[in-house]
Amino acid sequence: MKQERYHIFFDSPSGLLPGSLDLCQTDDGVSGHITIMGRGSNITSGSMDGDMRDFGGTIWFRQQEMPFHANGEISDGVLDLDVTVGSEVFPLTGFPV
Repeated sequence: MKQERYHIFFDSPSGLLPGSLDLCQTDDGVSGHITIMGRGSNITSGSMDGDMRDFGGTIWFRQQEMPFHANGEISDGVLDLDVTVGSEVFPLTGFPV
């Protein structure tokens, strides 16, 4: 089992929005939790292969529960993610805890 924890940040027009990301790789895949702007969501699927991260679940977005998908890469210890919700893509940066 492999576990990772990050402080994540979204650079929004109103400033940096902080959050957290917990990932756990097991024999059954990836699970975990992502929180941003005070709202948390479970990660229900994905993979952690080398420096690549790919996962998804559902998230509360614009007054409704919607599926999300995140993929990215660890480079120099920093996780750069693109999170897609509907047709919108949000870049996030994660720093290991």
